[in-house]
Amino acid sequence: MRSGIAGLVLAAGAGRRWMEATESGVEDGTPADDTAASPSPEGGPKLLLTDAEGTTLLAHAIRSLTEAGCDPVLVVVGTHDERVRAELRAIVDRGAGADLRLVECPTWEHGLGESLRTGLSALPGVVDDHPGTDVDSVVITLADLPEQGPELVRRLLTADPRGEGALARTTFAGRPGHPVLLGRDRWSAAARQAHDDVGARDLLRSPGTVVVESGDLSSGTDVDHPADLASVSARWGVRSAPAKLDG
Repeated sequence: MRSGIAGLVLAAGAGRRWMEATESGVEDGTPADDTAASPSPEGGPKLLLTDAEGTTLLAHAIRSLTEAGCDPVLVVVGTHDERVRAELRAIVDRGAGADLRLVECPTWEHGLGESLRTGLSALPGVVDDHPGTDVDSVVITLADLPEQGPELVRRLLTADPRGEGALARTTFAGRPGHPVLLGRDRWSAAARQAHDDVGARDLLRSPGTVVVESGDLSSGTDVDHPADLASVSARWGVRSAPAKLDG
């Protein structure tokens, strides 16, 4: 049986700042790459923002994992309306490139830590039922990171090949961000730590954590507000500005 790596996309938040801004009529930011079409919210949640190629932020997050070899991929959802679930079904219909599973987080309102705990709690049952693969680790990312891509994930996996004992996090010019890598031996500890808006930060600060600087690939920017699009390329996965690394 071959070893494998699962993926976990945390996509349960309401995106309140985004929704409040769009409902109040705040205009989108101008994308950093003004030669391409601007992403558009199309009146819906920010996860349905599309880039110049018509790819949603949600689909891009999933693709960033699957193209790096993650399989299965769990997507934790919470508040979103039927349009997000419809997009997940469409991704499956188009061919996700991996076994894609939806996980509901009933306590999403309490914060990101709840989504992480829900996803990690569901993970063993999913991977143990995954035929032909002995999954020994998981790459965890967020759904609203336009500059992420499979290169970030591959670099993370290359930096820490410890399998079940893996513990690695990505940084951008020294600032911690996503994706992160947790070996199976770490899942229970991370799930115990995760609650409300607290994730696995204490675990990721522990000795033995591999820090993977990736500011040359991404700024780590997320999208919380339409103004954030001003610093984002109009094509997901493209770094919009030169890296500014410490030192």
